[in-house]
Amino acid sequence: MRLWLLRLLAILPFAALLGAAWIIHLFLADGHYDDLTASIGAVSWGALALAAAFTCLSFAILALYDVMAARYAGAALPLARILWGAPVVYAFSNSLGLSVLTSGALRLRLYGAAGGAAAARMTAFSTVTLWLGPIVLAPFAFDAVGQRGMAIATGLGALGIAAAYLTSARWWRRPIRIGGVALSAPAPRMALAQIAVSLADWTVAGLVLVALVPADVAAPQEVLAAFLIAQALGLFSHLPGGIGVFEAAMVTLLAPQGGAAALAGPLILYRAVYYIAPLTLAALALVAAEAMRHRALFKQARRALAPGLIFFTPPLMAVAAFAVGGVFLVSAATPGLDARLAFLDDFLPIEVIEVSHLASVAAGIALLFLARGLARRRRDAFNVTLVVLGIGVLASLLKGADYEEALLAAAAIALLWPSRSIFYRRASGFGLGLTPVWMAAIAATLAFSVWLGFYVFRDVPYDSALLTTTSVDNDAGRFLRGLLLGTVLVLSALLIWMLTLRRHGVAPPAVAAADLAAAAAVVGTSPRTYAQLALLGDKSFLFNEARTGFIMFAQSGRSRVALGDPVAPDAESRRELLWKFLEDCDAADLWPVFYQASETMLPLYLDAGLAAHKLGEEAIVDLAGFTLAGGKMAGLRQGARAAERKGLVFAVVPAADVPAMMDELRAVSDAWLAEKTGGEKGFSLGYFDPDYLARGPLAVVRDGEGHLLAFANLWLGAERAELSVDLMRHVPHPPQGLMDLLFVSVLLWGQKEGYRHFNLGMAPMSGLSRHRLAPLWQRAGSYVFSRFGALYNFQGLRAYKQKFMPRWEARYLISPGGAPLARILIHVTALVSGGLQGVIRK
Repeated sequence: MRLWLLRLLAILPFAALLGAAWIIHLFLADGHYDDLTASIGAVSWGALALAAAFTCLSFAILALYDVMAARYAGAALPLARILWGAPVVYAFSNSLGLSVLTSGALRLRLYGAAGGAAAARMTAFSTVTLWLGPIVLAPFAFDAVGQRGMAIATGLGALGIAAAYLTSARWWRRPIRIGGVALSAPAPRMALAQIAVSLADWTVAGLVLVALVPADVAAPQEVLAAFLIAQALGLFSHLPGGIGVFEAAMVTLLAPQGGAAALAGPLILYRAVYYIAPLTLAALALVAAEAMRHRALFKQARRALAPGLIFFTPPLMAVAAFAVGGVFLVSAATPGLDARLAFLDDFLPIEVIEVSHLASVAAGIALLFLARGLARRRRDAFNVTLVVLGIGVLASLLKGADYEEALLAAAAIALLWPSRSIFYRRASGFGLGLTPVWMAAIAATLAFSVWLGFYVFRDVPYDSALLTTTSVDNDAGRFLRGLLLGTVLVLSALLIWMLTLRRHGVAPPAVAAADLAAAAAVVGTSPRTYAQLALLGDKSFLFNEARTGFIMFAQSGRSRVALGDPVAPDAESRRELLWKFLEDCDAADLWPVFYQASETMLPLYLDAGLAAHKLGEEAIVDLAGFTLAGGKMAGLRQGARAAERKGLVFAVVPAADVPAMMDELRAVSDAWLAEKTGGEKGFSLGYFDPDYLARGPLAVVRDGEGHLLAFANLWLGAERAELSVDLMRHVPHPPQGLMDLLFVSVLLWGQKEGYRHFNLGMAPMSGLSRHRLAPLWQRAGSYVFSRFGALYNFQGLRAYKQKFMPRWEARYLISPGGAPLARILIHVTALVSGGLQGVIRK
């Protein structure tokens, strides 16, 4: 099937739901809230009992579907198992949509002893049985609602389909195979039984709604006919229970007779009686059955999964808090019950009722935002939520004696309190990390409550007196005052949120002298030269207990970014540091990020549940085999010799002599920066700092008169394992071959001093795959490297380093799998560039 058709089919249910909602809105436009409550109240308890009885009968008939299906499929299943399992299957498939998949999965679970093929044949048989009823009844239904043309057309279609089905049952015995399952037509007697049972099922299911719709709203035969058409359309939509589509069709077909508002109550009660109640009972029955079947396993699982509650409890508590907040807002937007308000008015001042109403609005809005903090296990959000729920309990009782809401909020408190140890994160500030999805949910809840209020009070004349008058019967005024307070609170919350957003590229932390000294001692024993960046003083440190290793990091936005791998003498120390870093990030509710991580540490990162994204490749030159001889080195050799012919001289200045030439170095650095559009970088790149430069030797190039033309500080790895350079600066308009001479001379000096490798640094975006099956990150990076390499000099940097014939090692960005990669990249880029302004200036 073509991709565009699959996408079209995928969005059809949502389009159907939106269309149905619009139709319902149009029909209810002239209705009132009182009409809705009146339509619910018009349904008697006797009618509800009759509807419940018809629901039980309908599910008993549905059980016959599976009895016949088991006989057709040749499944040797006990009758009791089918009579118990079938109602569970249909309660779920009726309510959840995609009935073929839902019912098939449940049959496989409940009737698994019969085998998967038998369960598939039973599902196919039951699906055919389900559709035979509406096909046969369609012409009668259309005739009952006055659609003569459709009645004739569907009648002819029904005759043709029924005749074809019965004919195939009589003559067609050759099975067809679908997905490895053989399907054949049933025997003629069974085919007739299918039609009869399906007719009975659809008729009885329709009688559930007939029992709920008063006769003065619509005639029973019209209700039954409209039900058949609406249910068929709901099945076609594949929405759960046909929700929205079924109601829209019923309102469209029957509203002219009794009004849309008069149908709203019966339709809501029909959902409750025929869908929600059976689904609830089926879910309880299924859970009970599974618990009985696996009692021993459940006991073991409960003990084993107890620590895992930390992952599931916060989101569940967040949903509960959000739901209570929504209930508070909906309640505040609708009128209170007259009897309860009159009771409160007898002994409470009106000011208490009014203030309590405003408090419930404030509590509802606060819970919508605080729920996000609960999802992130924030301790401050937990504490404030308890207080807000307590306020909500009191406000619900005082604003309208709404004990139902008070009990709901009290239940939320009862659920929250035992799980208080799970909310351990002590993040600072007001930021709750609202995601676009969460903000959309808040906006939708607020918009619904506002729409509901204006719909309920649409007939009330709005004037200034309505807003300023306080009385028990002024429900509309309380709604408007609550709306005004809610608007102020939401705008204030958004303003605080924007003002307290963590800035990208925060100021460097104040590093304790003892920590910097301890880090310097570790750096002196590290064979990896990137550890020298710890001495810049712009990073914080996390040490292991023995202080023989550390992770250097800085914070930007919600990301705590570590530079490189943990610097430690052995694998166990690096593992210890990794987990300690992750624990600290978790406690602070921050994303742990490792920038320019090596491929040798990948197993540890992956074992910790982190995701790896390739940044580029680092060039490593084997100094033992480095030589300028040969044709491949001709470019470097000629460039260096050209510089020497111009009188340029290379030298290595010991660390002790560096402070004496600091003014000379600063002049070259300032001239180099003046030519660049951006300022100094940081974090993963060195910057001009006298203390930093004085820590190691410098490679310099001077002209024949002794003027300094270029310099680079040298990183010396322990045990002469690795040599590298960091801060490189040269004068404007340098002589040809200057940098070739600098690099070649440094490599030859390192070779002479016995260093094993020279690290040329990373070539960003290089080595990424463009294969269509590669991750999107790599394909995008490869595209940028190939298309915009000239603009950002990615390709030129890779080509220059390739002249030294290095081997290439991958470097990665390590981040939590569920964290937004784009935001993390912004945070890292801001750190390296000295803030977002540095990114823009670059």
